[in-house]
Amino acid sequence: MRSRCPGRRRGRRGPRRPRPRRGRRRAPTRGGPGCPGIRLLLPESRGTLRAVDGTDTALAVAGVTGVTVTAAPGTPVRPAENAYDRLGHVIATGPDTPAVTASFDAALNALRVDITPPS
Repeated sequence: MRSRCPGRRRGRRGPRRPRPRRGRRRAPTRGGPGCPGIRLLLPESRGTLRAVDGTDTALAVAGVTGVTVTAAPGTPVRPAENAYDRLGHVIATGPDTPAVTASFDAALNALRVDITPPS
């Protein structure tokens, strides 16, 4: 009987291929040059999103390279239970992890999320 793959015999394996590494990759513990990071913008309560203000102020924070709001006004929101419950994200870079963390803290403090409670 002929093999379906030309050049291979039935019952024999082809050349050995390297196996992919198993396990989780470790996150770097020290930031290198241009240490990047992302912080998600999550709602703290249930209701309807009215607005997210302060994006220009958050973008002006040193180290912040991007502020994105993905939820539109009028969207029903709830405390995050899955990836679809986030409102947006902030991206920052810095020379090390503490600098990036400080940028995130300042940017998230500049953002004001206005949520109308459910009636």
